[in-house]
Amino acid sequence: MAKLTVPININWNDIKDKLAEGNIVEIVRCKDCKNRSIWKTKSGEYGGLECYRLDMDVDSTFFCADGERREDDEVH
Repeated sequence: MAKLTVPININWNDIKDKLAEGNIVEIVRCKDCKNRSIWKTKSGEYGGLECYRLDMDVDSTFFCADGERREDDEVH
């Protein structure tokens, strides 16, 4: 039996208005949130993410109800 894989390309801008009509919201992961900062170890290596709003260390894939997407030029 052969499997056929068909890639599906979805443009977020094309469906965002439709999603707003339903009870569906976009989540913002910590890695993309304006409330996070990247902390480094004493040796300068990546140490993780800290959330200003939750006042705790978070995983990059974590998300919460207070997440706000940061613009590409915003650096924390």
